[in-house]
Amino acid sequence: MIAEDVLFVYGTLRSTSGHRLAVWLGQRAQLVGRGRVQGRLFRIGSYPGLVPSKTGGEWVYGEVYRLSNAIEVYRVLDEYEGCGPNDPRPHEFRRSIMRAFLDSGTSVAATVYVYGHDVRNRKRIVSGDFLRAE
Repeated sequence: MIAEDVLFVYGTLRSTSGHRLAVWLGQRAQLVGRGRVQGRLFRIGSYPGLVPSKTGGEWVYGEVYRLSNAIEVYRVLDEYEGCGPNDPRPHEFRRSIMRAFLDSGTSVAATVYVYGHDVRNRKRIVSGDFLRAE
């Protein structure tokens, strides 16, 4: 697998979120399994934002997908995440490659939508899991 064909999702795109785009993604990609990436998670409103971290023990939990048509999927998701070619800059999110650690014990390089704005006034989701945020 190459990183562009692997997607880590941690918020409204997770399979159990109930969001319409989570359903859409599930129809166009194969769920590899649950996993985590090193980072901090913040509540941005009705959705989360991930900020990478190098501090040990800081994890964001989500799911890893294998994409069969990455171009189509990223075109739709970039628009949803506000980082498409027609979205005003600076973008709220950007695609980044991070190491995702699967619950199965393996790891993969995966594309992750990373939050790109200041988080100083945002509430941190300490659990790292948006779907069971405290």
